[in-house]
Amino acid sequence: MKTGRYSTVFFILIVLLSFVSCRGKQTVAAKAADDDPFTHYRISCIIPHKDDGSYWSFVVQGLQQGGTDFNLDVKVYYPSLNYDNEQMIDLIRMSIAAKADAIVLPGSEYTGYQDILQNAKDKGITVVLIDTPMRNFTGSLYVGSDNFNAGKLIGQKVAELSGKKAVIGVISGDPEYYNLEMRLEGLKSVVNQHPSMKIEEIQYDHFDYLRIQDIYKKYVQNSKINTVICLEGTGGMAIYPVIKQQPRLKIIAFDDSQEGLLALKEHYYCGLIVQQKFNIGYYAIRELNDFRKKGRFSSDRLITPVEYKDAASQK
Repeated sequence: MKTGRYSTVFFILIVLLSFVSCRGKQTVAAKAADDDPFTHYRISCIIPHKDDGSYWSFVVQGLQQGGTDFNLDVKVYYPSLNYDNEQMIDLIRMSIAAKADAIVLPGSEYTGYQDILQNAKDKGITVVLIDTPMRNFTGSLYVGSDNFNAGKLIGQKVAELSGKKAVIGVISGDPEYYNLEMRLEGLKSVVNQHPSMKIEEIQYDHFDYLRIQDIYKKYVQNSKINTVICLEGTGGMAIYPVIKQQPRLKIIAFDDSQEGLLALKEHYYCGLIVQQKFNIGYYAIRELNDFRKKGRFSSDRLITPVEYKDAASQK
């Protein structure tokens, strides 16, 4: 009887010792993970358009490749409705609640957007704006194109193509996006230098394909307009399917989408302004990696160049 009791006690002691030993190993492993400065650095990337097959898809590839190369925890989130600012704000709020270390996203002038980002900063979350800066939001990093100069480049190309005699219809996305408004200001800065160049009309498509096509058809019907400029990539993608049924105007669009490149190759578009999509995403993560180590960014603006492509440059 006593032997049985001793055996039972001995077995319990062995189990307890094993448990303590395992706990000790888990504690050591957890401590080793905590000592790794990158293991728990979580970056929430909030992207306004999912799988567009063009601009944002390549930006996301850059973000994800940066996460892999620098061993950072990069998560990408999308609103269920493309470019829905209220849902973008909800995703920012979710990232704050999850105690992300950094948030990467395009800026917006939408009501409440700046307040929620300021709230994130106040809680110690680093904010990086990609593609779209914000007018009055300071203390963050912007990675993307110089949009004013991109607009100037469009204006210069239109002046060359038209002999400085152009009547322009502009298609833009939404006035709540500062990058698009800066492109418009850059375009105006060139147009205003030439008496025979004029912006006849500016229409906002709100990133809607059918609306873009309707705007383009109205511009075609306007006998004064001979040039159409799309200040964001959706315009160049949406016009191509209807271009063959419409009288030909001079068209310059943004971004080298599949549709834009085909329209360029077939000489329906005069040119495309091409941004460094992948690099915008990749550089944002690279800068956060440096910030994690050094506590500062290399600058408050990291400008990626743009280039003008025409049919000749595609050969």
